[in-house]
Amino acid sequence: MASHIAPESCCCGLVHIMTGALIFAVLNCIDAVAFALVGLIVFFNGSFIVLSTIVVWAIAELFCSCLVIYGLNTEYEYCLGPFILKEVIKVILRGFFIGYFITFYIASVIERSRAARFGELVMDKQYYSYFDLDPSNEHFESDSDSIAFSIVVSICISFAIGLWSTYVVAKAYNYIKRRSFALADVQEVLQDEVAIVESIV
Repeated sequence: MASHIAPESCCCGLVHIMTGALIFAVLNCIDAVAFALVGLIVFFNGSFIVLSTIVVWAIAELFCSCLVIYGLNTEYEYCLGPFILKEVIKVILRGFFIGYFITFYIASVIERSRAARFGELVMDKQYYSYFDLDPSNEHFESDSDSIAFSIVVSICISFAIGLWSTYVVAKAYNYIKRRSFALADVQEVLQDEVAIVESIV
């Protein structure tokens, strides 16, 4: 059965690729503002370096998203480039985080099963410093494993959304580029026709 989904559409053919890219850009703007506000609330009296990093990253996100909106309105494809580059970097970083936390989770399960087999108490793990949890708590092991598992799931979801938004914006970039080349060809043909008509007259 032949597919009836237009090549310039996205989301299973529900919206035009330009609309899809605009939706992702607007959602990314909202996400950047929310990220900055949460960072300011949580880390206002905390680490200045962490707070500065969060604010700078949020500003970069907002700037790239606004560039996408501007590029879509003016059909200037190069405005979409910074957003695509930023999303590729985020996808790579999320991939590293997923690998790290999966390794953390597997190591924790193996260590706990080995300790249970030999009747040992596991209280000297080096990764305690990564979480602000009390190792003397009897539920520490399950709590830390639950946190690691939740982080992996949330990063996997954001990883998938990041891939999707990168794909949609990159598709919009190619669409605008094709349109600009097509318009340039039409203008060139029209100019040639005008020149021919003028030479005849």
